[in-house]
Amino acid sequence: MKRKTAVIIVVGLIIVFMLAGLIAPLVSKQQTENSAGENIENNIENSTESNTAGSTEASSSESGGSNSGKAGSSSGNNNEDESEDNNDGNVAEPESHSQNSVEDFPSIPTISFPYTISGTDLVIEQVGAYDGYFIEDGSDAEVSGIAAIVLKNNGSSLEFVGIGISQGTRSLAFTGSLIPAGATVVLQEQNRAEYSLDPYYSATATTKITDGFEMSKDLVSVRDNGKNKLVVTNISNNTIPYVKIFFKNYLPDENIFVGGISYSITLENVEPETSTEVTASHYDSKYSVVLEVSTE
Repeated sequence: MKRKTAVIIVVGLIIVFMLAGLIAPLVSKQQTENSAGENIENNIENSTESNTAGSTEASSSESGGSNSGKAGSSSGNNNEDESEDNNDGNVAEPESHSQNSVEDFPSIPTISFPYTISGTDLVIEQVGAYDGYFIEDGSDAEVSGIAAIVLKNNGSSLEFVGIGISQGTRSLAFTGSLIPAGATVVLQEQNRAEYSLDPYYSATATTKITDGFEMSKDLVSVRDNGKNKLVVTNISNNTIPYVKIFFKNYLPDENIFVGGISYSITLENVEPETSTEVTASHYDSKYSVVLEVSTE
């Protein structure tokens, strides 16, 4: 009963994460970026005004007059300027300084979301902070403010996926298994790293593609009994040495998988034409989906 309650709470928190936990930080981030953009524009305008003033002073010094020479000099000693005027009758020209434009200091390119990872059919739709249970290691430990992503798989089914996202001085890592083609999944940062508004510079992926997940339908029948348990039936004429069932958390209304983790249960020496009722600690009739049944 405790496990069922935990799953329901996780589901509720995931919904909050999807609707608020992601949107609010992204709005806040956008506001921060807009403010930063205004500051940059102001700095550029101030720099332009300063450069214009400097250019005016330089022109004045070239037009003649010992006072202009002194005003236009950007460095040096006043006595030395006067000595040059008296001896040569020439005005000391101001020392030349090159003015660097904004283009001389290009910023490091950043990425924004949604972002399609190069060379893949994977799209990181959103990045945000997550409060609730940490489910990626099966511990269900309570966490607060950790990084999480919403990942859309627009390609083939994946046995495994590893996502790396760089924030300059640190890297975020996300992993998942058994992600169907076309599926969307919420992945929590595997090291429980905190979510940060720092810019994102790159995202990469390592994948293992599969044509589909084996269900062994000619040997085994797996059905939900409606009581948070599974009924496994050997429909063959032979004893099956072992049957391994993989399932994931799933929100049917949102059509989204919750967590990269895939849970599993194993049965051994399943007799022919017999049924076994199985209780799995993380299985929930409403919020779990069986994705693979292996007998090899």
